Amino acid sequence: MDLIRCAELGDIKALRQLLDAELHSNVDDTASQGVNVKLNETIHETARSLSSQSPTSSLSARDDGGTALHVAASAGKADLLDVILKQGRIAADSQDHEGNTALHLAVVQSDLYCVKHLLTTGGANPFIQNSLGYRPIDYATDPEIEQTLAGKESFNTQVQRSSIESALPTNTSVLRIFTTNVILTHKAFQDRCKETIYQLLEEKQNALYKIQLYEQSAGVHDGETAERFWGQLQYWQDENERQGATIQHLKQQIQMVESAMSQQDEYYRKNLADITKQHTEQLQAIFRKNEENEQRFIVCVSLSSEQHIINHNSQAYQNERAAEEYLTLNRALQKDVAQLKTQLSELTAEKVASEERLRLTEKLKAMQEKENTDLRVEMNKLRKTVQEDMIKQMQEVRKERDAADEESGDIVFTTGEGGTKTLKGATTEKLVERLIDPAAFDNQFAQTFILTHKCFMSSSDLFALIIKKVSSGPFAIVNWSDPTNHNPMAVRLVNTLKYWVENFWNDFAETDNLPTEISAFAEGLGDTKLGSILKSVITRKLMQADTTSSQKASHVPAPKPILPKGFAKRYSSGDAGSLSSLINIAPLGSHGTAIDDTGSAVGSDGRVKLIELDPLELARQLTLIEFELFTSIKAREFLDLAWMKDDKDTRAPNIMKMTRWFNHVVHWLISEIVSMKDNWKQRASMIEKVIMLGYHLEKLNNFNGVKEVLAAMQSSSIFRLKKTKEAVGTKFLKVHDQLIKVTSSELNFKNLRAKVHAADPPLIPFPGVYQGDLVFLDTCSKNKLEGGLINFHKFQKISSYILELQTYQQTPYSLEPVTEIQEYIKNYRVLDEEVAYNFSLICEPRN
Repeated sequence: MDLIRCAELGDIKALRQLLDAELHSNVDDTASQGVNVKLNETIHETARSLSSQSPTSSLSARDDGGTALHVAASAGKADLLDVILKQGRIAADSQDHEGNTALHLAVVQSDLYCVKHLLTTGGANPFIQNSLGYRPIDYATDPEIEQTLAGKESFNTQVQRSSIESALPTNTSVLRIFTTNVILTHKAFQDRCKETIYQLLEEKQNALYKIQLYEQSAGVHDGETAERFWGQLQYWQDENERQGATIQHLKQQIQMVESAMSQQDEYYRKNLADITKQHTEQLQAIFRKNEENEQRFIVCVSLSSEQHIINHNSQAYQNERAAEEYLTLNRALQKDVAQLKTQLSELTAEKVASEERLRLTEKLKAMQEKENTDLRVEMNKLRKTVQEDMIKQMQEVRKERDAADEESGDIVFTTGEGGTKTLKGATTEKLVERLIDPAAFDNQFAQTFILTHKCFMSSSDLFALIIKKVSSGPFAIVNWSDPTNHNPMAVRLVNTLKYWVENFWNDFAETDNLPTEISAFAEGLGDTKLGSILKSVITRKLMQADTTSSQKASHVPAPKPILPKGFAKRYSSGDAGSLSSLINIAPLGSHGTAIDDTGSAVGSDGRVKLIELDPLELARQLTLIEFELFTSIKAREFLDLAWMKDDKDTRAPNIMKMTRWFNHVVHWLISEIVSMKDNWKQRASMIEKVIMLGYHLEKLNNFNGVKEVLAAMQSSSIFRLKKTKEAVGTKFLKVHDQLIKVTSSELNFKNLRAKVHAADPPLIPFPGVYQGDLVFLDTCSKNKLEGGLINFHKFQKISSYILELQTYQQTPYSLEPVTEIQEYIKNYRVLDEEVAYNFSLICEPRN
């Protein structure tokens, strides 16, 4: 790995010292990883400089299988090639995982001097093919390089022909037998080839017949019909959104009518109940008063009879007065009862009228619903007819425009199987036209364009160009203020702006006057439905920061944490510490180490120890930390290789945080193992625990964590501990080998990609795989094609990788945080590489 570092930095002195040291070393290849301990200060400074510049782990081997010779050839450094080839330690025909030799890379760089140097000094073979079946001459664009390789090929062909002629027998009879065998062998080979061709033709006919059956069953009779169906489907996606808004409006009106009728009915019922209750109470009061008068009358009569003998005349007078009072009260009572009966009859009549009005209202509501349903059916039929005609007209116009633009050189298409055209490149104006044209609508195109447009134009230029297109010319939109406006162009434009504002508000917030311009545009739409939709999104974004998370809430109950015996506290989901401490993680080796009396590295709190933690719970807490780091990465950080630029901490801050965290975890695991200097059994047990940590991380779909564990196990400080590994259990070694197989970089991480695609979220992928794909795309494809056209095919591929990563960010883990374990991992004071290797030498000396 140090050879590659020196080659990348162009340090010839350090490279020569490394080659000399490896040439005279008697240790094996695995022990040679520690050569850098003996080298001078120049090698250390070179390695540290590259470690601070690299966005990936400094302990990982070169993933593409390339050697220092590949690095020197791709960089065009002839002096480095001379040093490496003269040492003879690296074969000139060494191939990386893609099958490319150093000669392939030199030809790609069009470096004639390096090509001649590899052919003459290194004796490179120009006929070696890579995994794609291409030889170096197939990549030649320089005429001199092509002539040099062709001359080498012609010379080698003559040499091969001479060697074959000299090897043929001179005896005629022997030559005849040899020739007969060759002819028979060639005849048998031809027969086998014919059988294979016949079989392939038969399979092709069967496949074509199946495709024809599928097309007939789907109602697709030709390519034009299929294209028309696809255009209709794309248009109906927009139309479905508009119809949904109309239906929602009608539902709101119906709900308002129902609410008003319900409130009116409730008012009538409540009023009737209150009046009935009031009159009932009045009747009860009158009846009680009548009973009291009757009782008083009875008392008066009884008193009158008892005192009749004593005072007959006086009593008769009192009786007469009592009778008169009774009659007066009785007449008043009868009058009140008559009035109450009259009021009761009036209330009953009013109740009957209210019930009749309620029945009429319900009948009117049913009639209105039926009319609305019939109206919607008729409207849908009419709209379908109009839209079909409109789609046909728009498709014809779109075809004519594409043909004219392709003829003028403003757009380039590639024709695939079945005659399907795919956009390859275009000018910015033509790309914007396809963005707002409903006839050319493609959701993937819109997502890619909005995501990657800053690679070839500013956000303010894009917005200005959109407004220009819809203000005049063939894409102009009129009658914005008409509330019944159903122009497909207007729907497409508002939906596009809505997606841009919702997902990339920073494009507006970071550009002067752009929020004001789009707000003014939304206000200019008036009180139309489309205007209301756009204004509501803009208002929401202006009132809050662009930090809203699009993660789905997890409904899976979190498993109970596995806590060590020393933990007396129960943890809940709200106890997790923040990740602010990760932002300022210092470079590796800047801290000392905390060692207790037993020789075990502990956290800053002096309580938590790795040996006491369950690997499963440790994997859970590490996964929670890394998922928060992973979800904080913004889509734009992957564009233009931002993590490899000089201002990477500004353009890709979250990718750099995750990279520093990767290195921190790797050095933490190394420090935990080599700190067990005096007890080889505990050291072996620690390695077993680290392997099981990787096993549980793989089960949790945290593939970034698995790479961290394997990077620690494959580091020079751990890899050389052979005696310690002999004490590790066989089942743990099998688990380790299985993890290596899953994450192997062979065939461009084929196994790891398959594992990620087959896993169900939540998951954390290894970002280095996608970063490698983006580097390859940026290296092999230019942003612009001939004629200055934007290479949109390249940006679509870049967008597909980024959107896949965003998909994995949506589903969170349902795990319960344990603050002390997370803080222990974050705040662990790791050993730097040199100290860790010295600890490793103490654990197992060289001799």
